[in-house]
Amino acid sequence: SADSLSGATKPLSNTSTYQEIIPFKNIIVFMDTTPPDITITSPDANSYLNTRTVNAKITVDGTGSKVDTVTINGNSTTLIETSDPNVVKVNTDLSFDKDGDFDLKVEAKDVAGNSSEKTITIHIDTVNPTVTGSLSSDGAGKFNLSLTTNGTGSPVDMISVNNNNLSFTSAEEVIVSEKISSNLASVVITDKAGNKLTGTIKIADP
Repeated sequence: SADSLSGATKPLSNTSTYQEIIPFKNIIVFMDTTPPDITITSPDANSYLNTRTVNAKITVDGTGSKVDTVTINGNSTTLIETSDPNVVKVNTDLSFDKDGDFDLKVEAKDVAGNSSEKTITIHIDTVNPTVTGSLSSDGAGKFNLSLTTNGTGSPVDMISVNNNNLSFTSAEEVIVSEKISSNLASVVITDKAGNKLTGTIKIADP
């Protein structure tokens, strides 16, 4: 035809009545299916504490999305923003009404709907250790010391007699025997939670 010989091109006909009404746009969809990453920096897991007010420090990374909520044992927390829009921190005090072993369950959810949780156990012991003991002469100028100690909620961590630390295997109840050169034993006992007991055991002068 004359059109094909002259190189002319016919315009394409519209195939949709919406072609000139709705412009086509590039749409980018970000998919986030990764659960938030929870880091508990304080308290340490399985730590022994001599306070019923425990400071909790937590960092949560939304791993692709902003963090929506963070709870501790089901209680909501205040989120502290950081320089990374997907990372928040939590710094809060937790109160306990008694000594014992407690789980701290941290749950986090991001705005994409992903969730994760992390649980640690802590041990609260606010009671000083106890000790019973006896001191007797060995008849040769030395004295035999026997001690039974109890951490009353946490393992005994240190036993010192006259400024000398004794060797023993840590446990909630520890029994030790020691030969000393004095008829007076100054005893210091600490447990793993940091509670401390001081006392003396003395043989009366003849």
